[in-house]
Amino acid sequence: MTSFINFSLVILSCFLALPLGAVVSWMAKEELKPGLKYFFALQNLLFGLSIFVLANVLLSRTSLNIALSSAMAILISAIAMMGMFFFKTPSRDILIYALFALILSYSAMINQNVLLIQGVIIFLYGLPTASIRAFFYTKQSAQRKKMLQLTLRDIGIKFSFFILLAIICFFILFSYF
Repeated sequence: MTSFINFSLVILSCFLALPLGAVVSWMAKEELKPGLKYFFALQNLLFGLSIFVLANVLLSRTSLNIALSSAMAILISAIAMMGMFFFKTPSRDILIYALFALILSYSAMINQNVLLIQGVIIFLYGLPTASIRAFFYTKQSAQRKKMLQLTLRDIGIKFSFFILLAIICFFILFSYF
């Protein structure tokens, strides 16, 4: 079990990837359009990796042998990645961050290594997420400063729940375990 301070620092670092990705997108505005398909692919890959890590940890705690549990984890992550490929709505990232809050909270209950691995994956997921959001604001505003302001406001409004949801889930799971 992880302490609340460590958990809070991991949540904060995961969330700060979003503004960091917006700033990087602001600095390299010309590269957003050619890189858009790679941002979506990176998101799908990182989401599948996060699901694989969680499924592998959960299945390794059962009486299944390692090969079978790893094969099942690969299958579960492949299904999750296919779902991400077909589920392309504007609210997709918000729902995924809600799922990431649950994954982080549960990972904190397993052990600190799993929490750190999931934290790194979610941090890396935030960079292309912010870049994709910044791309859609480049169409609305030709000014670079205005694009950055719109992207940061969008991130602050739509993704700040991630911190609160993760903390609530942590305390619920903490009282359960």
